[in-house]
Amino acid sequence: MFFGVHLLTGAAVGALVPDLPTATGLGVLSHYAIDHLPHWNYLPRYRSKWEDTWKMGLEPLISLPIFVGLAWYFGWDAPILIPAFAAIVPDVLEALQFFLRSRLLAWHSRWHHFGHWHTRLLPSLPILVSLILLAVWALPWTSAVGR
Repeated sequence: MFFGVHLLTGAAVGALVPDLPTATGLGVLSHYAIDHLPHWNYLPRYRSKWEDTWKMGLEPLISLPIFVGLAWYFGWDAPILIPAFAAIVPDVLEALQFFLRSRLLAWHSRWHHFGHWHTRLLPSLPILVSLILLAVWALPWTSAVGR
């Protein structure tokens, strides 16, 4: 799943759940939950470290404007930013595993990939668009946003 979808989903969780520690935990769990939906994402091919590195790095760079946009609109101190960031932590750990090859991170990587349902990009677009629309719809109209 794209970083941006996880960011928006985590922000929506943060907007809907008034307790920040609970929202943060649910932000992380939302990552694993929506990874169970059919989706496309880049998987390292381990042929060329340079190719994998730039392709894996491109996605967070594309998603950075989403995070900055959320922070700009809701404020840099908005509580929704913490669950939004928490929702991408599993993919950050995945990237660290790619570079560091840690045993602990390898355990997380196996667990993270257990629920993934990979498919081609085109068949997964309706799911991606639906998740984005639901998350964006949940943000501005919830009472938890300005807490």
